Amino acid sequence: MTETQVFQVDDSDYIVCRLQPEHTEPLQRLFDQCADYAMIVDGESVSPTAAEEIFHSVPAGRSLSDKFLYGFFNRKGDIVGVLEGIRHYPNDKTWWIGLLMLAPEVRGHGLGRKLIQGFSEYMRSEQGMSIMLGVVEENHA
Repeated sequence: MTETQVFQVDDSDYIVCRLQPEHTEPLQRLFDQCADYAMIVDGESVSPTAAEEIFHSVPAGRSLSDKFLYGFFNRKGDIVGVLEGIRHYPNDKTWWIGLLMLAPEVRGHGLGRKLIQGFSEYMRSEQGMSIMLGVVEENHA
């Protein structure tokens, strides 16, 4: 894998890199693996264009330059998680996380916490002061 790491996580088996359009196919595989999440959030199967759509979706009044989309990669170079959101939203000091999704095989091992800790340090280094995380109430796990 030749991607540049964006920020560190406290686990040497994983790295976080900015996702690019060439990651659409492996990202779609991650969405497909996380079909349980799609059922909870949307009440339906994963969209066959979910990965493509996430590259282009932003809240009203925001541009793609405000967006971040990071992949969580294992040592083999597989995408096992995604972190997506908007810088400076809903205000100048807040970074909003709209999606944090991990593949079923890496859930329950504290990786989400490590990912958020690494992201928090990165966000502070970019002059962010707080993180707002969108939570799906029905996602009890």
